[in-house]
Amino acid sequence: ATDYPFDTQYCTISFTPWGYSNSEVSIITDEENINLEDFIENEEWAVLESTQELSVAANRSIISYHLTLKRRPVFFIVNMMVPVILLGMLNSLCFVLPIDSGERVGFATNVFLTFAVYLTILSSELPVSSPLSIMSYYVAAMLSVSSVTTLIAIFTIQVSIYDPNEKIPTILVYIVAFITCRVCRKRYRRMGLRRHQTFEKTPLEDDGRDPAAAGEVTDEDDDDEDDIEKYRFGVSWLVVGKTLDKIFFLLFASGTLAVSGYFLVPLFMKLDTSIA
Repeated sequence: ATDYPFDTQYCTISFTPWGYSNSEVSIITDEENINLEDFIENEEWAVLESTQELSVAANRSIISYHLTLKRRPVFFIVNMMVPVILLGMLNSLCFVLPIDSGERVGFATNVFLTFAVYLTILSSELPVSSPLSIMSYYVAAMLSVSSVTTLIAIFTIQVSIYDPNEKIPTILVYIVAFITCRVCRKRYRRMGLRRHQTFEKTPLEDDGRDPAAAGEVTDEDDDDEDDIEKYRFGVSWLVVGKTLDKIFFLLFASGTLAVSGYFLVPLFMKLDTSIA
């Protein structure tokens, strides 16, 4: 069951005349393989190989039939694996949804719950005593990724709606500006100054001197410096949130592809198209 739904099962069925000794009833056969002329093909399993064996145990004649069965995986690929793969692709699209839509957290939660449902369905298809299948590990991994996606989606929303009057840490401003290439764009370098600084000429004092021309620092200059620092490179909390969305989208999209390739490629390599 580890390779479900591409697993191969080996079954043995033994028959003996119960209550009769080997001297009274002896089973004999001239064929090595099972006669499958009247065999009706099964929709879920295909018989790859069959053999029969005669033996004697406890003074009783025994005939054993050995069957090698291969599961037909098309039904499970269409109804189980394809939806899970598509859900994994939709998982990272959570960060593409606009924050203003208000559907981001709901979308991530729905994907998480869908993975949980598929994991339950998959568990019900396998015996409890059998080892976990690779598919079960894959769905569990995608369920974990979906839960992390939901938490990070909430975090990015909180960053985007943060108080715009709150100063952004300088190191964060430079990181965002570097990632978004704002440091290379001249129009972003003094955006705060152009947006918030007023260029009205300061009234002359009684002695006829202009304080700004004389090199004196005014309250307006301090405010302008704060605005330049706060909106350096045009980076606001909303820009920080959108940048995080792009980073996490690429991160989770590539992570989903890596996880899918790690678990599913070995499974699909065992696909037998002759019995699919």
